[in-house]
This record gives sequence, structure tokens and C-alpha cells, in this order.
Amino acid sequence: MKNKFLVSCSILIGLLLGYLIFYTFYYINFDHLNKISFSSKQRLNVIKKYYNILNHVRPEYVKSTELVFSEINSFNNNKKILMQGDSWFEQINYPLNDDAKNHHDIHNFTLSDGDHKSLNYIKKWSQSKNIGVINAGTSSYSPSLMTVQLDVLEKDFNIYPNIIVAYIDQTDINDENCRYRHNKVYKDNKLLSVGGTTTLDRIAFNYHRIIEISDIKYSSKKKYLKVFDFANSEIIFRLNKFFVRNFYKISNIFRNEKIEKCSVYKKFTNKNLNEISYFKSSLKEYLNKAINKKTLDKIYLVSFPHLRNMKEIYEGTQQNIIDVSDLIHEVLNSDKEIYSKKVEHINFSKLVKEKRDLFAYDDFLFDEIHLKKDAHKLFIGEIINRIDKS
Repeated sequence: MKNKFLVSCSILIGLLLGYLIFYTFYYINFDHLNKISFSSKQRLNVIKKYYNILNHVRPEYVKSTELVFSEINSFNNNKKILMQGDSWFEQINYPLNDDAKNHHDIHNFTLSDGDHKSLNYIKKWSQSKNIGVINAGTSSYSPSLMTVQLDVLEKDFNIYPNIIVAYIDQTDINDENCRYRHNKVYKDNKLLSVGGTTTLDRIAFNYHRIIEISDIKYSSKKKYLKVFDFANSEIIFRLNKFFVRNFYKISNIFRNEKIEKCSVYKKFTNKNLNEISYFKSSLKEYLNKAINKKTLDKIYLVSFPHLRNMKEIYEGTQQNIIDVSDLIHEVLNSDKEIYSKKVEHINFSKLVKEKRDLFAYDDFLFDEIHLKKDAHKLFIGEIINRIDKS
């Protein structure tokens, strides 16, 4: 009994000493919170407001006043255009770094006016035509988030477009299935929100933990209490993360088949029928929402092949990878009578086939899924030409 008591006391003292070391480390390095929290309380408040509605807003490098959208030209004009989509449209206001060698420095540079090639192009065009333009493009937005975004823009910002230009990316198939599918909230068959990611991994757009840390940082408590709150929350976070990460490993030991995490980087082929069907249903949901807006006259769906898709076009090499433009075509053909009246597909896969000298492999950034600034301006120019013709 005496030995057991001594062992228990030793363990308890060890844990207390470990906690004190842990606490002291964060007290001395309190500025560390600045690196893992939001840069301002204003940014935190906007993110908290939309976290459980839109899953995420624009990233940290974006101005606090443009976390939901950017106004390119005054929306008080008679004709109004809303741009929706992912980083391909966010890139208009926040162009990516042509010299980036990896994901860490893709946004790590100082912008000059000359870098805003696509933005300046749209500004000049919209001002000459007296057309209001709002760009709500946000990294990794796909049809489900765009559906909810329409309601948010209308309800919170009084934005009622006549034309929507929506970019549908190859990665939207993955995003719909892996990021948003299980976070969607419905009421009376109407999509109300796409909740925030609560996974314990520190991955893109996982604001759950960052909100916790930022709440501690911007609280009115004394420093020693802030450190106490952070130390406790960090211990709980790390323990939960340890058990969740090992769940898959432990489960696979006792199962004949492996439990696999859904990956947003998965390459979909014709064999992934369930995932493809789900993406198409999400796209339909978005279109049905948009075309029923009273002020809306036209929707342009825009798609562009990624580098691996272009290899099929240019080289004829069989990649066996689904091209999202084909899925858009299938959706629009599924109900021609409804969609043909208001929806037009600007299909760059088709355009690249017709004009092979228009875009080249060198026009892509290192990641093979984003265009460099000059190519992006060309991409935007083709979209505007199509709008002008209509």
C-alpha cells in the first residue's frame, strides 16, 4: 500500500511539474499566440459570425473589410454582376505569386498595381459600361457554399445581381464530398448553412481551434489567466488530436477493410460514381437557387481544365480523370427546358481545344491548378468577351 501511495504521489508531482513547465513556457512566449490567432478582433468577429453559416471566409492575407466580398465597381449601377467561385476568382483581387515554389510562399509577396492585371481589366471594362461588379470569390468555395452565400449577400449586404458569373473548379468535386457534405444543415429541404470544420487537424479553413485561441487572446483577462486558459485548452486539444489520429490505425487492426480519410486531393475517375453524383446534385441545388432569384437574368458557369486535364487535350494521353466541364454539361442537359433560358456554360476545355495556342503548360503555377497573372488576365478577358456578345 505504501509503495502504491508513493507511486501515485510521484505521478501526481510529475504531472504538476510538467504542467508548470508547460505554463511557464507559454507565459514567457506569450507572443506565440499572435502567430496562431487572427490578426485583429474585427477579423475574429466577422469569422465567428459566418463560421457556422459559410464554413469559412477569405484567408488571413485579405483585408478585414473584404473577408466576404470585394466591390470592384459601384453596385449602384443599373446592371449588376456578382462573381462567385473559389481562389480562381479570389485571385482577381488577391493575385497569387508567380514566383512561388510551394504553398508556403504562394501569398508571400508585396503587391504592386502592376500585379492586379485581372482586377484592372475588370475595373476598366465595368466603368466603361457602367456595370456594378462585386467579387465574392473565396478560396475553396464550391456550389454548396455558393448557394448559402447568395442568401448571406442578399440578407446582410443587400446584394441583388442581374448577372452571376460562377466559377466551378475541378477541385469542387473533392470539396463537396470531403469538406462540406457532412456539415450541411437543411430545413424544409432548403440549404440553410454549411457549418465550420471541427476536425482536430490544423488544416486549411479549420477555424475552430483558431477561434478558441483568438477568443483567449482578445479577452479582457489578465495575462496569467489568459495563459492558464490557453495552456488548459492546448492540453485538451493535443489529447483529443492524439486519440482521433490513432482511431483509424486502431480501427484498421480489427477490421478486414481499411477506414480511409476523405482527401480533398483525390483524383476522381469514372469509377467514383457516388461522389460524382453527389457533386452534380450540389451543382443543381445551386443553380435552382440562383435562377429563382427575381432580379437575375443570366448565370454564366465557367470551368477551366487543370494541367493534368490539359495533357489529355494537348498530348492525347489518357489520364482517366474526370473533367468538371463534362459534369456541368450533364447537369445542364438534365433539364434543358429550365436551364437553357438563364444558364450559359463558358467551357474553357472546349476553348483550349479550339485555340491550342491560347493557353500553355507554362501558364500554370507550381501547383498545376492556378494560373499565373498574365494567363489569368487572358482567362478573365475571354469571360468578359462572352458577356459582351450576349
